[in-house]
Amino acid sequence: MPVFLQLVLLTETPLVRSGLCFCNHKDIGDLTIALNVLADSEIYNSRLISACRNSPGFKIMSYVHIKKCLMYIDQRMQYMKAQEYCENFENPAFIATFKNAYEFQLVNYFFFYANLSKEYYAAVWVGLDRLQDKRYYRWIDDGTPYADFNTDLSQDNFSYDCTLLISSTMIMHPMLCNANFQFFCEVR
Repeated sequence: MPVFLQLVLLTETPLVRSGLCFCNHKDIGDLTIALNVLADSEIYNSRLISACRNSPGFKIMSYVHIKKCLMYIDQRMQYMKAQEYCENFENPAFIATFKNAYEFQLVNYFFFYANLSKEYYAAVWVGLDRLQDKRYYRWIDDGTPYADFNTDLSQDNFSYDCTLLISSTMIMHPMLCNANFQFFCEVR
C-alpha cells in the first residue's frame, strides 16, 4: 500500500511533487537508507573537521568525495620513526593510509600542485605493513588485512615489510622498513 511522506529534500526518484512523495514501502526503505548514509557521511565529515581543527598544522585535503586530515612531513625517516613521529602529536596520528585510487589522487595532486618537496615523482610511506603478522599486510589505522588493488605487494619479498606509494604512478611497492622516505601523518 503506498504511503505519503512529507519531504524536506528534493529528489528526482521517487517522484516528488509539492514536497509530497507518493512512494511504496521499498522506496521508503531505499530513501531511508540513502538519508542514513548521507547523515553518517555528514557526521564523519564534521568529526573529521573538528579533529583537524584541534590538530595544529594538519589540513583537510580532498579529492572528489574523499576527505582526509593530513600533515605532510618533508623529512625522510625510517617507517617506525615516522610512526613514532605521528604518534607524538598532541592529538595522536598515524602514518596516513591511502586505500583506493581516489585516496592515491590526494597524494598525486599534492605533489603535482603543491610541489613542496620540489619532486613530482615522490615516494611516501603508507600506513600498511606486516610487522605484527608476517603473513599479511595490515592497515595500521584499523588492522584490516590488505585487499588487492593497484599494487606490487603480491611479490614474495619477505624482508620488505613496509609499503611505499609512488605519487606519479599511484602504485604501492613493498619496501625495507629501515629505508628513509617522507610521509603524511593522518588524524581522524
